[in-house]
Amino acid sequence: MPRFDKLADDRAPRSQWPTAFGADLVLFEGWFLRTPPQSEAELGEPINALERDEDADGLWRRHCNDALGRDYPAIWEAIDRLLWLRGPGFDAVPEWRWQQEQSLQRSDPARTAMTRPQVERFVQHFERVSRQAWRTLPGIADWTVELDAQRRPTGFS
Repeated sequence: MPRFDKLADDRAPRSQWPTAFGADLVLFEGWFLRTPPQSEAELGEPINALERDEDADGLWRRHCNDALGRDYPAIWEAIDRLLWLRGPGFDAVPEWRWQQEQSLQRSDPARTAMTRPQVERFVQHFERVSRQAWRTLPGIADWTVELDAQRRPTGFS
């Protein structure tokens, strides 16, 4: 099964992919599972500094949005149930990703993780889709687990 290497920001080499046979349950993790695309009207205005300064024409945000509507639904159709771990909001994302970078760096000191400013910039690429997920997934997910800023469950629906 494919595995993503977050430090490399790419798929891990095929030799590192785990193999499973006869599984009754497969947990598939992904940031934007079943997040629907936004309408064209919603894509018009930049929502952060990266979109304002580096995507003024909206090319990147339209590319991501088109992929949500075109490339991913075939994968999502294979998902029987969706459990969404809903964080407290996008404001937690940069901090959580920074914590993850630090943890990844500690686990493999020979590799280079992002700096905090790089993390802050990186998450802006995905802020729009993250906010779309927060708006739409409550009505799409089969179950939602609400998490606080320390990732502790605070509710279930």
